Amino acid sequence: MEGGRRFEPGWGSRTPETPEQQFRGSLRERLSRLRWESTGLSDLERSIIEKAVEKIDLKDELVEVQSQRDDTTRYQKLKQLGIFFVKDTTTQIDYEDPNTGFHIQPGDRVIDLHIPPLAPELRTLTAVNKSFEMIADYIDRQNLDPKYIVGVTYERLANVSRRQGFTVIEPVIPDRLRAGVENVYKKFVESSGQTKPMGKILLCYQPTSQFMERYLKSN
Repeated sequence: MEGGRRFEPGWGSRTPETPEQQFRGSLRERLSRLRWESTGLSDLERSIIEKAVEKIDLKDELVEVQSQRDDTTRYQKLKQLGIFFVKDTTTQIDYEDPNTGFHIQPGDRVIDLHIPPLAPELRTLTAVNKSFEMIADYIDRQNLDPKYIVGVTYERLANVSRRQGFTVIEPVIPDRLRAGVENVYKKFVESSGQTKPMGKILLCYQPTSQFMERYLKSN
């Protein structure tokens, strides 16, 4: 009927959400409120919230990503390589850390790293190094030219990343905003069965040239 909604069998029905989907939805809503209710946020602060939202939503994209997992010969904007999700993206923020020399501007290409909640026995130094080698091979095969390899994670993992050549930055974030983001990461840590303190949310980065020198194996 013109001007009205066409009736189709099943219209209006909705598959009930699983408890996990409800959990992720509540976290996403909480972060969205922080993003829009917090005034005067810097580009970096908003970017950290966005990365937390992306971490929540990663699982919804897994079907397509899993079909080409660990295949460095096939490009995907979001790729799973080893224990990491790798996102080829351009940054929208203008941020410089005077203490480390880290500097990104809108339009700079970066590789964003995300690590899903994993059981402790799966997050080994061997698994991390093997994953980084795959990422380096992927960057090389796909002729990608990112300025940095970057990730936002909690303090315990950030400190470990120093062994892999990453520099760690503690962004200045308002307490109210930090508490909300840290709560999301805490929930993810708890969901993987870990009980050790999570610590602060930190930014880790490594110049791509340094990363490739470290992890790209000779063909």
